[in-house]
Amino acid sequence: MRRLPMLLAVVTALGLGLLAIAGQTSAGVPKDPTPTGQPKATSTEAPKDTPVPTDVKPDQDADGVPDDKDNCPAVANSGQEDTDKDKIGDACDDDSDADGLPDKDEKDNGTNPKDGDTDGDHCGDYPEHKHALGDKVASDPKNPLDFDDVANNDSKVRVGDIIAEVQNFNDPEPGVYDRTGDQAVTVSDILHTVQQFPADCSAW
Repeated sequence: MRRLPMLLAVVTALGLGLLAIAGQTSAGVPKDPTPTGQPKATSTEAPKDTPVPTDVKPDQDADGVPDDKDNCPAVANSGQEDTDKDKIGDACDDDSDADGLPDKDEKDNGTNPKDGDTDGDHCGDYPEHKHALGDKVASDPKNPLDFDDVANNDSKVRVGDIIAEVQNFNDPEPGVYDRTGDQAVTVSDILHTVQQFPADCSAW
């Protein structure tokens, strides 16, 4: 009978020991390593470079016209104006109308740098500017009445121009045949043309 209490004591001790071991084991199990409420880790991978289109052509003046098609690649001129059609844009052409007078000089003198014959008398700005020879020939690139090429616009004063003046003598609407500005074709206009004969502006 004495053995029974001793057996119970041993069993009880073994049970308490097993419970202690079970408690230590469960306490050592790690919980979920990702706590709630914290942001997720972001990627540390370096961003990739944005690819540059390979079909974009150089445009150093940023005027929208690629250099290989730009008639002034270093000066912005989106309109590509080229008055004298020499494939050099007006924006970088020293003589836009190719009349022999630099654009700067024309601006200073009051003539049109984009029109080789500012006054429209069929004698160009350059010869009129360089050949200021008085009343007998053209002398003012801004005066359409000082070169009497009135008949056929060939940059020459010929017999046909004198005949045209005579035919319009006393015309009440003289138009271009009034060379002296008195609103009529008179002897003065005819003599004005005769004095210029045989001027050849194209040869100046």
